[in-house]
Amino acid sequence: MYKVLAIVVLFCSIQSVFAASDPYIQTVKEMYKLGKKSEEGMQVIELHSDASLKQAFNLNARNGEVCGFEQDVMWQSQDPEFNVPLQFSKVGQNKVKVNLRKGKWNKQSSVTYILKCNGNDCKVSDVIDSSGSLKKNILAECWVCKLCFVFSQDIAVL
Repeated sequence: MYKVLAIVVLFCSIQSVFAASDPYIQTVKEMYKLGKKSEEGMQVIELHSDASLKQAFNLNARNGEVCGFEQDVMWQSQDPEFNVPLQFSKVGQNKVKVNLRKGKWNKQSSVTYILKCNGNDCKVSDVIDSSGSLKKNILAECWVCKLCFVFSQDIAVL
């Protein structure tokens, strides 16, 4: 009995040591520290994004519309609770899942970050939540918004 318990404790200790030194998990943890401090999760994601996700954010900015997301994706809420307990876990080779516990107003949720790392330097290439891919949502919705804007300008000229 004691041997089994000792093995379980050892296994858990080894896992937490690897998680503490994993650049993927450390990057996402640092993002949440900054997001909690700044209360601007979308800006934190953009700050840590790779070139392809930055392009999507730039399309969003050029379009002048908020498209692709209706809430702060990092905190999974329009009115984030920044003190909810968070649980970080690596799922797959380059993915980190963050479980956001139930808050006073917000339900429990999760968000998965897809990262590309070069050594300890990691960048977010996409964020997946219950709405799907952030990058795909921005590109799809901004493209539609842009077409609607161009179409409305053509009608105004007539």
